[in-house]
Amino acid sequence: MKKIFIMFLAFLLSGNALAQTEGGNGSSQTGNTQAVDPNTPAPASLVQIKIPHSERTKGNILDAALDFLFIRFFNRYPGVGISYDFFEIDSQNNLNFKNFKAKIALADVQGTVVVSNVLVDFSEFMETVKSSKAEISKITFKDISGDLQLIKNKAVSETQTQTEKTEESRRRLKISAQEIMLKDFLFAFWGKNSNSDWTSGDILAQKILVTLSNPTEKYAANSIEVKKISFPQRKVANLTFSSAELDGKQYDNRQDLLKAMKRQ
Repeated sequence: MKKIFIMFLAFLLSGNALAQTEGGNGSSQTGNTQAVDPNTPAPASLVQIKIPHSERTKGNILDAALDFLFIRFFNRYPGVGISYDFFEIDSQNNLNFKNFKAKIALADVQGTVVVSNVLVDFSEFMETVKSSKAEISKITFKDISGDLQLIKNKAVSETQTQTEKTEESRRRLKISAQEIMLKDFLFAFWGKNSNSDWTSGDILAQKILVTLSNPTEKYAANSIEVKKISFPQRKVANLTFSSAELDGKQYDNRQDLLKAMKRQ
């Protein structure tokens, strides 16, 4: 039933999924009935089904339908271009995107993030595709690398009589991690809830390194777990959490955690 629903939804989205061929008006042929050679190939069907095309799916009808749905879903988030090499669904109902890439072109963030594998429960992801928010019990990112520009604009004026001008500052953010896992999180993608809080129950990371320029800063951890995160209005300054464990030591506020992660 799940496969039938996915295929049906993909055909509805693609438009013109069913096309009648010429002469398919259902009229019968007049005249004498003629004998038919049993070796003659059967005539072409009067109904043709157009399957959404994808180079990644090698003509597999279900994979093509899923690929079509995923791309339409990712295209709904403005300012972020998402692509992947291919995907697979394993025997445990896990959806795995291979070589997942996000090209970000927002007013305050620009750059690229690449993830070797993105692993998420297939049923939960399909619920996300159908709604405007994600409520996912666990999602895992493996072999992450990111190179981003953080852009901040502020109003400045040279004299009291001059009109205020805008000054732009940029910081380069580079990140790498062996693995990052998000657990029990709620995330609004677009629409009327797009400015709401982004929250996550826990974040776990292995072998993470973060560097910033202008001024230069470096942060690292072999293992870190942060619990009950709140990220109001998507501003780092507003980020809070209930507790964190960094390389076996406990911390209960962001300042102490960052101080412990900071490297020379």
